[in-house]
Amino acid sequence: MAYGEEVVDAVVANAVVRAIDNCTGVSSGVSRQMYGVAQDDNNVQTIANDNDIVTALRWTGQDNDTALWRFEVLNPLHYFVVLPWIHRGDGNHRAFTVLMAYEGHYTVGQYTGAGGGNNVPPAGNTGYVRHRTVAQMTTMLRAIRDTAGARADYFGVGGNQAANPIRYWKYGVITARSAMKRLG
Repeated sequence: MAYGEEVVDAVVANAVVRAIDNCTGVSSGVSRQMYGVAQDDNNVQTIANDNDIVTALRWTGQDNDTALWRFEVLNPLHYFVVLPWIHRGDGNHRAFTVLMAYEGHYTVGQYTGAGGGNNVPPAGNTGYVRHRTVAQMTTMLRAIRDTAGARADYFGVGGNQAANPIRYWKYGVITARSAMKRLG
């Protein structure tokens, strides 16, 4: 049986994913690697308030499931993806891994520190974190939505405007085993 954290490690280790160098390519590239085909952006939802963040982070997958969620912020346009999964250590709880690239600035591999070169985006709690908690994701989404300058904190670049609302799409739940087979 495979688990979400193994999918995260496989995605981060995947050479095709590590090479993605623009934000629009992350969701299509990761979805092709995990699902076998790029996913459709149907059923757009928005985050305009804190209740919307609770809804956005709702994850009903089992401990051997994962999925891919695509987030969009405007002014300037930027996309990032989130892989939800169940963390099995210290009691089972929801966990999230954020992946992104920023055209002209860094690849997914550089963002995660797995791609060589300088890790251009921020480090620490606002940079790549393999295992974000619900509280950490809430803080991130709230900051990006409400705080001027949060884009630079979380994306490394991107202007000083808050991004309200944030739009997102949730692609289908997939078993970690199925995703692992496709990821190689």
